[in-house]
Amino acid sequence: AQQLEAHRGAVVSNEVGLGIVPANELARTFRDTLGRVNTLFADCAERSVLMVAGRVVELSAP
Repeated sequence: AQQLEAHRGAVVSNEVGLGIVPANELARTFRDTLGRVNTLFADCAERSVLMVAGRVVELSAP
């Protein structure tokens, strides 16, 4: 596996898993894949936050 160098930056992503379960398979696959990608980013980050209605919700450290 290739090692990644540490860099400072920000990742902005959508949160798609808090709503209803999508009716079609493609939308469910997208929701599940984006959730896994967001989890990978959060696991590597020094800080993860969820923005809700303009408010910052601190997520727990990995």
